Amino acid sequence: MSYYGKWKKFKTSGAFRRRVVRNMTEIMKENATISTQGSFDKQQSVMPLVDEKCVSDLQLPSPEMEKIVPENYANDKEVQMNWLLELEEDEGGEDNCNETLSKDNNVQFLNNFRLWANTFNIRHRALKSIINVVNTRFPNILPKDPRTLLQTPPAKVVLQKMGEGYYWHQGFEVCLKNCFDKIRTYTSLSITLNIDGLPIYKSSKDEFWPILFNIFEIPHLHPMIIGIYSGKGKPPDIKTFITPFVEEMKLILEHGILFENGHHLKISIRCFVCDSPARSFIKGVANFNGQHGCLKCTTVGEYSYLTHCNVFPRIDCPKRTDEGFRLKMYGSHHKCATPLEELPINMIEDFPIADSLHLLDLGIMKRCLMGWRDGTFRNFNMKWSANDIYGVSQYLRGCRLPSEIHRAVRGLECLPHWKGLEYRSFLYYIGIVILKKYLPRDVYEHFLLLFCAVTICSSPRVH
Repeated sequence: MSYYGKWKKFKTSGAFRRRVVRNMTEIMKENATISTQGSFDKQQSVMPLVDEKCVSDLQLPSPEMEKIVPENYANDKEVQMNWLLELEEDEGGEDNCNETLSKDNNVQFLNNFRLWANTFNIRHRALKSIINVVNTRFPNILPKDPRTLLQTPPAKVVLQKMGEGYYWHQGFEVCLKNCFDKIRTYTSLSITLNIDGLPIYKSSKDEFWPILFNIFEIPHLHPMIIGIYSGKGKPPDIKTFITPFVEEMKLILEHGILFENGHHLKISIRCFVCDSPARSFIKGVANFNGQHGCLKCTTVGEYSYLTHCNVFPRIDCPKRTDEGFRLKMYGSHHKCATPLEELPINMIEDFPIADSLHLLDLGIMKRCLMGWRDGTFRNFNMKWSANDIYGVSQYLRGCRLPSEIHRAVRGLECLPHWKGLEYRSFLYYIGIVILKKYLPRDVYEHFLLLFCAVTICSSPRVH
């Protein structure tokens, strides 16, 4: 193609106009002295390869712009011929220019945009709004859907029908492979498992029962999800709920995990951390408040008509053992078989019962406050008056807690709806200050014994 044909095709493209502006800007920055007598007539005399008719069709700068063109611009033949020399090397003309812009600049822009969104965890809703703004100024430069921009793989969720709910199993091995960069230096890891239920909505019975784990050697690594059951209430059967996890862990505990680069990782189970109801459920034993509900020894509870609950008067009973548990030697303590018995774990020692949430916060502390407010301690003549309840409530609303506590404590009128953290805050911080005024001396000193014991046992220095 002749220079005339190339020039005619190239001068109508947007790339040509942008190049003109760019070259003029660079030249004006390089020259500090501005000529007021410059003219574009000299430019035309040094372009013999361009037809006069083509140059006349070119939209030249206005007369006002002629006054700011550097004088030596017309004498710089290398700069003047730069467009045609580059055009001669580019046989594709406008098509190749547009192709270069779309493949190089746009791809780089997309990669930078995707990196920014992933680095700062931009939500899809916000990302879609930004995409619309960018596409309004530069049409079709970004895909309309954030999932296309972020290259999100298609969702492949396999749900297993389980009673009235569904179970989704991601797998333990998948979780570790996703965080391989953080565990590549380890050859063996021990994990702590947790199984518990949590409500999804306040006005519905729908619940999630996730199987979670974290790595004991890497405490800063967030817990990961092995599987989730979703339904109304807890899973209908412990066997169908826990079997997918058990079958996978049997192979992993025996052979370990082999990664693609040849790295072998050995896994061991440290313990199962659950609250009292969930612990009884996954072990298939009597509930914690039943007569045969003790998980550590063979004591049998007795029902108290005074307190309307089971009490355990004996503390010298034989301890339960893993062998006895697997042989079902404890009678009414066993309710059903659990698949966890197939794992190489200790069914007694690997289930700690140090559940401060239910034993202390929602247990002792809740019972004390309810008893002082409502007078339910029948063998003690102890009940707060209306003025006492009002005074305690006013203090609770006005007190300021340490910055690490993110939930304020409500008044005693909301006591049945207190969360575990509110009872915990009262036990650790508020109680020793406020109760001195509203409790008899012997009752207050008895509470101080509880406070000191809990504080000492909760201190990390003790352990």
